[in-house]
Amino acid sequence: MFGNRFALSLVGIKCLLFINISTEGCAQIQNKAIFSPDTSVSGICLRNPQSVMNVIDSNLTFLERTEFEFPVECYRNSNDSSVLRMFFYYGDLENQVSLFEVSNCDLLPFNSTMQRIGINNFVTDSGIMLGISKQHLVEIKGLPIATESVDGLSVFHYEISEPQSGFLERYQMPSYFADYYLSNDRVVKFIFGFGYP
Repeated sequence: MFGNRFALSLVGIKCLLFINISTEGCAQIQNKAIFSPDTSVSGICLRNPQSVMNVIDSNLTFLERTEFEFPVECYRNSNDSSVLRMFFYYGDLENQVSLFEVSNCDLLPFNSTMQRIGINNFVTDSGIMLGISKQHLVEIKGLPIATESVDGLSVFHYEISEPQSGFLERYQMPSYFADYYLSNDRVVKFIFGFGYP
């Protein structure tokens, strides 16, 4: 009994020494556990109309479609392997995007009228793109707050909804979410942006 307590005490002392000696390493590990929201795809930024003009070089024509709740503009990448959907919320400024969706083309019916943009891979500001592994996703974003299965795909859900969040205050939006869809432990679709006010 005494030996077990002594061993536990030594383990505790080693842990304390480790924490004191390597606080920089601990801080790096902690930061990975904190979700950092993405705010752009390939240079197009949420709620920033000028970024749209910088990348696409024309005004967006958000179309109302029956399958979506909000008007949307869609683009194929340069090799027709993925699609970027940008959603416009009622009340947004011209060319202002509030929600992004990127998915593999094989998840969607082919639409030959969809415009092609000269971008090979749609990549977020934190480096998320289609095809990355589940492990790489978690290394970048941390553990999700929830997971579920939708149509045979695993979905990792992240969210910011605290009213006092500096991030939400900066954008003057009520909430932010990101959903990453995985098949065979690879990202095949992701959606992120703000909740409708």
